[in-house]
Amino acid sequence: MRKIKNHFKNTHPITFNFFSNSTLLILSSLGVNIANYLFHLGSARLLSVNNFGILQTMVHLISMLTAVTVVIRLQLTKELIKLFNSNNSNSAKHLIKKTEASIIKVGILFAVLFGVAFNILKLSFGKLNIVHLNIVIFIAVLTFLLVTHRSYLKATLDFKKLAINTNFQALSRLLITIPLIYFGLKLNGALLGITVSYLLTLFLIYKQTDIKNVFNTRDKLAIKFNIVSKDSALTMLGFLGLTSLVSTDLLLVQNYLPNHAGFYAALMLFGKIIIFSTTPISSVLFPSIVNSTKQKSKKIFLLSILVTTYFGVVILTLYHLFPNLIISTLLSDTYVIISPYLFKYSLFIFLYSFVYIFVNGFIALDDYRPAVLTFSIAFLQFVGILIFHNNIMQIISVSLYLTLLLSVIIFIYFIKYYYGKECSSFKVRAN
Repeated sequence: MRKIKNHFKNTHPITFNFFSNSTLLILSSLGVNIANYLFHLGSARLLSVNNFGILQTMVHLISMLTAVTVVIRLQLTKELIKLFNSNNSNSAKHLIKKTEASIIKVGILFAVLFGVAFNILKLSFGKLNIVHLNIVIFIAVLTFLLVTHRSYLKATLDFKKLAINTNFQALSRLLITIPLIYFGLKLNGALLGITVSYLLTLFLIYKQTDIKNVFNTRDKLAIKFNIVSKDSALTMLGFLGLTSLVSTDLLLVQNYLPNHAGFYAALMLFGKIIIFSTTPISSVLFPSIVNSTKQKSKKIFLLSILVTTYFGVVILTLYHLFPNLIISTLLSDTYVIISPYLFKYSLFIFLYSFVYIFVNGFIALDDYRPAVLTFSIAFLQFVGILIFHNNIMQIISVSLYLTLLLSVIIFIYFIKYYYGKECSSFKVRAN
């Protein structure tokens, strides 16, 4: 490792800085994942099955609503970099304020319209009520605001502040929410703790970026800011598809099988072990591929696949051999009922981890076909669960088989992308 760092530092300072930033990002990602997992684990152990199902449904609803933040993050960061490169930091701050003011206005309008529609049409969503859904909207707005300011930190290449902010969010949610649940506030305590942690994180990032008076946007910007481009829209489809694959199932379980939502959320908790152990790979996969040749990007892909396979196989083996022991140890005997589903659901998440790597990697190569394919499969998953939702096993089967199909197609695409010409030339030589 020291030889690699010295080589980078001596050959090109920018490359060395990139290496250091990548290390910081992956360590930050690990910290966030550990804190997030402890939050989910603690809430599962302390809440009732039904309340845990409600909480996790809300968390995944927020994930679905905020999947489109990738558009803001990509386009806003690009525009901010242009402004900083032209020494126009005042316009950069003004752009943040305009974007933030628009988000707040749209959020308020959406909450009002949703509340009116929910009451007039008498809508229902499992065990969630209008208060739960309004909290989801409020936290989604806070997430958009955080993404806006984090784009500013990325544009200034201040990855240290970015790492502090993301880890503060995860840690504050853990350290505020779990004690509130433990001391008797239960689901209300969880929702209060999550909301407070988001507000504190937003306050911190205001201090970090030093952007004040969000509604003071009277000055006109001398730039045209298009929030959606073709590339960002296709990227958004990919990330929306990835989010939907591991969120839609729980949302539909909450709708069709509300009494089983807590148990299904517990399954997802064990799936998160696989996701949290492999997603840090993607935090450096994307920038590494962007800055590499085609041959090097192939090696990065193969290394990522190898590491993911190692962690996934180890975890799946443990789940297969000791399901009851693992479930009762991490949660309680109440959740042992999910043991027949654990391996099959975890296999679905294992395949999803490969899809996540491929989609991220090909987006870095400006190839959006796997992203669009993932969105299409996620839509088929939604339709499939609408048809087959009589029990948990049916829902898992729909997700597993469609993700298996998706991973096979993308892997074949990967082979053709990197080995297509080599295979063709081999056939010519053989003839």
